[in-house]
Amino acid sequence: MYLLMAFFALFALSYANGLWLLCHLRTVHPEVWAHLGQPSLMQTNLATPRLRLMKFVWSQQFRSLNDKALSRSCGLAMAAEIALVLTFAAFIAGAI
Repeated sequence: MYLLMAFFALFALSYANGLWLLCHLRTVHPEVWAHLGQPSLMQTNLATPRLRLMKFVWSQQFRSLNDKALSRSCGLAMAAEIALVLTFAAFIAGAI
């Protein structure tokens, strides 16, 4: 039960961070946001802009912008995704 609660808490944190990240890119770095294909949370995970955003974050291209707030958000996004995968795996392992 605790793992499931942790998973949903991490998901909420990840979603809120994603909203902030996209809004920040759109308003502070509109050229980057446009280059990424104007990603949004409403797209499917396999949509091209979403994949470009994931590559931008995971390859740490955001560092070239020298934006501390964006760097923190991207770092949090990576940590949250790893934590989500691990929490989900622990939940599944516990259910077996």
